Amino acid sequence: MLETWGDSNVGSIMKKFPFLKKPLITVTPSGRIFFADSDQFLIRELNKEGNVIGGFYYPVSKNPVTREDARNSSNEMTKDIAEKVELPESWAVMQFMWPDDNGRLWISTFTEKEDELEWWVLEPDGELIGKFRWPGDRENPPYVTGSTFKHIRGDYFYTREEDEETGLQQVVRYRIEMEEE
Repeated sequence: MLETWGDSNVGSIMKKFPFLKKPLITVTPSGRIFFADSDQFLIRELNKEGNVIGGFYYPVSKNPVTREDARNSSNEMTKDIAEKVELPESWAVMQFMWPDDNGRLWISTFTEKEDELEWWVLEPDGELIGKFRWPGDRENPPYVTGSTFKHIRGDYFYTREEDEETGLQQVVRYRIEMEEE
């Protein structure tokens, strides 16, 4: 179930809840296709015909979903839907998946905190390069208004940051260094 329908004073309305399972798909610059359902950390590689040709899995803990999570994900128009939506036992594991220009996969995952995401950086064969936590919003994808995430290129993570005193925004580039364990 990707979305839930309800009624408002303007007619039928749809609401997508961030904790619900959704499909994720991305294509690397070299044309490799990766697919996942967001409710588990199982990434499948597909060929151009859509057949599975490989994949990898990581066991991860899941955060429970509460009615309060549904309420926090809604606004005045969708609050009735939030009260009635059937809740899954847990949040989806993955929020989004992107390739960088080197073909690595960058996957944002939900954490126990509402304002933080955990990013996984993986080689296309599934080898974990590293993980890090970064401010993020459970309710909004990393690329929408209000998010700090902007772009990944090479070993750099680009964000938009706002000066609290002046309100001016600037793009900041962070170098991601993966330490070997």
